[in-house]
Amino acid sequence: MPSEQEAAAAGFSVDDYQLDDVELWPENKAAFYLFFSLRTQWRHGFNGATGLDYMPLFRMLDDMDIGAEDRRQMFSDVQYCEYIALKVMHDNEPG
Repeated sequence: MPSEQEAAAAGFSVDDYQLDDVELWPENKAAFYLFFSLRTQWRHGFNGATGLDYMPLFRMLDDMDIGAEDRRQMFSDVQYCEYIALKVMHDNEPG
């Protein structure tokens, strides 16, 4: 769990890291855990996080040994998680 300062630097609060109240539907678990495993792979610019570094994502997808259609779906699902995370980070930025 990050400190308050570490969470704030990423545009989150410590409460955003609490997963106890989150229910994952079975069909979303693989994409969520893949996204979560990339939590240290954010690219940052002058205004904070800009998106995930996709090279580690592609490597992980290769290691998963899944078919092309499932691979495209998993990539799309992770991109959606990335979009929502960026929205939350930037919505929480001070004024």
